[in-house]
Amino acid sequence: MTRKIGLHVLRTLDVRKPCINDCYNGDLSEELILGYAKQTLALKPKKQYVPWVNINVEPLFDNFKDFVPQVCKAYKGKAAHLPKICNSSALLKSPESKMYKLQVSYADEVKNY
Repeated sequence: MTRKIGLHVLRTLDVRKPCINDCYNGDLSEELILGYAKQTLALKPKKQYVPWVNINVEPLFDNFKDFVPQVCKAYKGKAAHLPKICNSSALLKSPESKMYKLQVSYADEVKNY
């Protein structure tokens, strides 16, 4: 996110920059970052690229064309809370009807800008 966009979002949401800085530089920020890093390192199989998506601890690998149906199938909550798209006729269409180009980044291709 560019600085300009970030500042626009802060103004739009009426969030004061010091609040963001305090959160980012505080103990909670470090705790969250380290906690999520620990979860990421514990993935089995280990992630090969990003984005890396697990649904109920099962890796999706590169099967993003079926992402929504897989999420709907994995949902175990109350039927009333099932996302509307899960009952949509759009899920009945062939997944090939709307293919997306998947862009991933591999660990050995890391670039610093």
